[in-house]
Amino acid sequence: MAFYFRYNLSLPNQLSVKFKGDGTSNTTPYELVLFSEKSMNEVKRLSSNEILADESFLINQKLEMDVRNLPRGVYILHIVPNSKSNFPVQKHRIILE
Repeated sequence: MAFYFRYNLSLPNQLSVKFKGDGTSNTTPYELVLFSEKSMNEVKRLSSNEILADESFLINQKLEMDVRNLPRGVYILHIVPNSKSNFPVQKHRIILE
């Protein structure tokens, strides 16, 4: 896979996702979707338009998702790749405490 990511919950209201890649359209995620593990309902989404409009992402490949209104618990973050890539959807378990 051409990009890697790490997430940070050092701020209790923000889920920060840092990508490492070359910044090309092939390595830019198409969208990020956060699901409740308990219900598997979608609770948050960053669309491709929101990602590409995010100045922090354009400068340093970092996205932030506001999670202050979400109940504490376990979530699954889906990182959906650009359709031009051959990468699978990445799924990561996130615990909000």
